[in-house]
Amino acid sequence: MRGRAALSALLVAACHPAAPRVTMLAPPVAPGPVAAADPAVAVEPVTGDLLLSWVAGDSSDWHVYFARSPDGGATWSAPGRVTDRAHDVHPHGESSPRLVAAAGVIALAWTNSVPAPAPGRKWPGSNIRFARSIDGGQTWSRAVTLNDDTAAGPAGHIFHGAARSGESGIAVAWMDERGGAAPGNTAAASRLGHHAGAPEEPDATVYLAHSGDLGGTWAPNRPLWGAACPCCRVALARAPDGGVVAGWRKHFAGNVRDVVVTRLAEQPGPDVRVHADNWVYPGCPHTGPGLVVDGAGTVHVTWFSGKPGAAGVYYARAARGADFGAPVALIRARTLPTAHPRVASLPDGGAVIAWDVAGDGSPALFIARVTPDGRASSAVEVPGSAAADHPDVLTLGDGSVVVAWTAQRGGEAALQLARVTP
Repeated sequence: MRGRAALSALLVAACHPAAPRVTMLAPPVAPGPVAAADPAVAVEPVTGDLLLSWVAGDSSDWHVYFARSPDGGATWSAPGRVTDRAHDVHPHGESSPRLVAAAGVIALAWTNSVPAPAPGRKWPGSNIRFARSIDGGQTWSRAVTLNDDTAAGPAGHIFHGAARSGESGIAVAWMDERGGAAPGNTAAASRLGHHAGAPEEPDATVYLAHSGDLGGTWAPNRPLWGAACPCCRVALARAPDGGVVAGWRKHFAGNVRDVVVTRLAEQPGPDVRVHADNWVYPGCPHTGPGLVVDGAGTVHVTWFSGKPGAAGVYYARAARGADFGAPVALIRARTLPTAHPRVASLPDGGAVIAWDVAGDGSPALFIARVTPDGRASSAVEVPGSAAADHPDVLTLGDGSVVVAWTAQRGGEAALQLARVTP
């Protein structure tokens, strides 16, 4: 019997790789503000330093902050403020600031809120704001607005992604109301592939702003793809050849809301459906995909589906030039509240995925590893992560992964950080 038990244990270990180990890290603390949320992480390509941005403040005002760590999050520089004027940002997990690092330049893109909506508008307007630092984050340029339709009055420009492109470029893409399937704009709606008659929210169009000099100047905005869920973040990821891969949640006919990916190009190409979940939903679920491209050109995608009977967090990958393989279910239940998964690639071709919902529907942070041959480890719940929200993940040079998320402490939002050893 003992022999059978040992054999059974070996078989289980062979089928399920070891779960990752999690070590908590102390986050930086900005002076004065009582709440902190919406972290983003990046690696400075020359020094290998870990970079962190977040939103901090209170009910009177909020600002974007930045800090850097030379030792993978063990110690931090004194936080510095990025935003240069009051009321230029507000906490928003699905539209948190995005951080881009290049040799000599660190850049941040975020959204603000235009509090007075135009007549007939249901929601406030918003703009895509941008600033950069050329001295390692010690000082920041005056913020500029990237969407170039500000003269038209308040409109939605939000749920953005950002990535470095080529040797000296930055791409920022977002969900934009221009060209949407609104009454009276049927020509644009038809041209961009929008679906009319969505019962709750009209489609958005994915718009792009591109800079060829790391944020010094910007080309005019370009519309890329229509029929996009208007409240799900677009994800951008740099490929090893310098190109940029985009992912978003598309509105298919019949109110199906599934994730697609494609490459940015001068002439937008067709998008590729990662998996036909066929999740029918009459609005926008506020959960875009997590996306990363590894050094071999493999595209790793994670996403949430709320399809009844198959709700959960999923992961799939596509080697360069190949189709996406069958998805791996990391958590699955008959019904689940919305999750916001993110993915980091590993040097061996595998991945680490983080998400913010438990199998019983409660908010908590979970980590799982997927091996290069598609086997998923058991999910690890991060200690003390109750009420976790919108994680961000990043692979460091030593192969470990840093996870940052918004937590709740004493009724206030707070930053939380951990290092994951796959």
